[in-house]
Amino acid sequence: MPAHLFERPTQRWLTMAALIAVSGSAPPRSLHAQRPANVEIMSLPIAAIPSGLPDGWETQAVRGYRLPMSRIVDSSGVRYMRISGAGQAGWFFKDVSRSPVLTAGRLQWTWRAPIAPDGADMSRTETDDAAIRVFVVFGTRRSLLRRPRVLFYTLGDGDPPRTMRNPAIGVRVAGRPALTHDWVMVSVDPMEDFRSIWGQDPPPITAIGIMQDSDQTRRAAVADIHSLTWRVGHAASP
Repeated sequence: MPAHLFERPTQRWLTMAALIAVSGSAPPRSLHAQRPANVEIMSLPIAAIPSGLPDGWETQAVRGYRLPMSRIVDSSGVRYMRISGAGQAGWFFKDVSRSPVLTAGRLQWTWRAPIAPDGADMSRTETDDAAIRVFVVFGTRRSLLRRPRVLFYTLGDGDPPRTMRNPAIGVRVAGRPALTHDWVMVSVDPMEDFRSIWGQDPPPITAIGIMQDSDQTRRAAVADIHSLTWRVGHAASP
């Protein structure tokens, strides 16, 4: 993926979503009948130790910045992915366009942020950093949409959902508090969130991933995540 296409701050997100989604294609219809009850996006229990990424994941640094460091950690039998950096920004993602079709369901994960970028404020473009974000990319350039849309779930204090000035970006705050050493479980419905933000049915999901950015505050950030799973159906939030 050509790194020179990255811009900041909002355009970097949109451009990356397009780059992730551009090669995706719809899976065969026969896969609808074969989808498992749950789709493991990270599969950390089978990840190699030591390793920087779960199997099948890719990375891309934001233009002009170093990629945050990632590693798989096994702590007393609990495996998680740790992302850390200072003045860095990057994407960690998995192409799911060729996986079993992700239809109605919930995306569930557990995360924590021992160190959040000091001075980060999501309400201000110039300080919109986060220790961790989970993102979902909808659609490809081959779809009826002019470009993919990307929905971000950002660790925060429970602020209400919002959309950014660019209509292709949606942001929801999920999990609290903003700084914690305790694990926080999150369960979201990306399909319904897409409808509530953009007022239309979502195109297929083509990528799911994690982002950390501390490039604007230039402050340290450390975050952990494990058990990123797509749960088929309309299960209630925990």
